[in-house]
Amino acid sequence: MKLKASRAFYSAVEKRFGSMPFTLRALEDEKKARLGVMECVNHKLLDPFSVLYEKDNEFVAQFKFTVLLMPNGPHKITGLPLDLSVYETEHTIEDDSIKELLSRSANPKSGKKKKKAAKAQGEVNISGDSKETNEQVNNGN
Repeated sequence: MKLKASRAFYSAVEKRFGSMPFTLRALEDEKKARLGVMECVNHKLLDPFSVLYEKDNEFVAQFKFTVLLMPNGPHKITGLPLDLSVYETEHTIEDDSIKELLSRSANPKSGKKKKKAAKAQGEVNISGDSKETNEQVNNGN
């Protein structure tokens, strides 16, 4: 990059934000940041984040939550519970794979409780069978 302001801007962004989105207002000198961001975007060091606008007389809803991606699966750590049955829309999802994905919980703990309950009922039968099998093996049967 040619401009000193661009190099300083990019260095500050890398230190403070890494690969996360940010606003120019969060930087010390917004005017220098505006100058530096253009060169960074032109050199494809940063990707601009488009601002979204809603249409006039239309309702827009956003539901946000934070998810940690862990080796044992995603964990939802922030956000409010959402009951979709309360809301009506004129649009529907046609793709079955997307419907299946949306029906899954972002928090694997809720799914584990159901699995544990089902497993507990199954373990009663399995544990009884396994004792008989172990006794038969020990007796030579």
